[in-house]
Amino acid sequence: ATLICAVVQNQIRYQAKLVPHTEVADEDSRFARAQLLDESVDVHYKQVDGTTISTKGAVALFLHGFGSNTSSFEVNDAMRKFVQESSTSYPIAAAAAYDRPGFGLTERPTRLENFTDSQAAVCGLAVLRDVCEQLGDDDKSQRPVILVGHSAGAAVAAILAEMLGVERCQAIVLLAPSILPSSSKSTTATTRSPAALRVVARLFLAVFVRLLYPLQLFLQRLVASQAFWKTGLQGSWVRPIDPALVTGYSRPSMITGWDVGLVRYLLARLLEIGRRSSTSLLSACGCPILILHGQQDMLVPVSNSASLQKFLSAASREQTVQFESLENVGHSPQEEVADVFAARSAAFLREQLA
Repeated sequence: ATLICAVVQNQIRYQAKLVPHTEVADEDSRFARAQLLDESVDVHYKQVDGTTISTKGAVALFLHGFGSNTSSFEVNDAMRKFVQESSTSYPIAAAAAYDRPGFGLTERPTRLENFTDSQAAVCGLAVLRDVCEQLGDDDKSQRPVILVGHSAGAAVAAILAEMLGVERCQAIVLLAPSILPSSSKSTTATTRSPAALRVVARLFLAVFVRLLYPLQLFLQRLVASQAFWKTGLQGSWVRPIDPALVTGYSRPSMITGWDVGLVRYLLARLLEIGRRSSTSLLSACGCPILILHGQQDMLVPVSNSASLQKFLSAASREQTVQFESLENVGHSPQEEVADVFAARSAAFLREQLA
């Protein structure tokens, strides 16, 4: 009983130190209101203005990976460099990077289903509407879009490509995508019995949810250590990490509900079982795709992207899918070699869209 009381008191003190998501925001932070399932949330994003406000100018939407946030595209000015390089050959009206539910400074939802990739994509649509409104668009659903997805953000990019449609989604840039190339057999099996798979997933979920509180306490202790952030982030780089990276990644642990939100995100992975595969969504989108992957990636092997390129090229011979491995680069090309990322992306857009 004494131990339980001590744990509860420590939790009360810990939670009292956390602040609302808006209080940790930067001066250039923006928030778009997104309507999810049975609730709405503030979606945090950062924006870089382009060189044109013409309706022909595209909006580049950046999607981060697991454990990350908008700061992943701010380190070494990756998003700004992308706009500057790409605008020389293709009109870019603006670029925006946003935090998906469960990460960054986006308000944490209460419903578990709102932590899934599909609802993360809905947040992306809300950000696009907000950006288009700022650009003065009368019709906020017409401006062309370029998607840039890193790691787990690639799956969200695939869903967004389907939501936007072939007329609006102009191109996709995938950075070290954590997408497993599907075989025709596995894709068929997945689409045949999604309901049965989801029933099994929810049974597992009912068991795992009992572990929520212990996992929450474990995460609180973990993120309190600067060594955890430095060691973990260095694992995604070949070069020594930029010190600003630790600040950008660790700051969201100051906001109310970050710990429960992360646990819910992890549990929501079970709800993704049985949905249409990312590879089938990408092959159906029809737009050109560039895949950039560091050769020294220790988290997602570069061979995965090579296989993904082969699968997508075979699935749709009319779709351009290019793959390039980057020497002496780890899991986060946009952070580690922002200039290379921007230059390769601009060259691809010039070749495919200009």
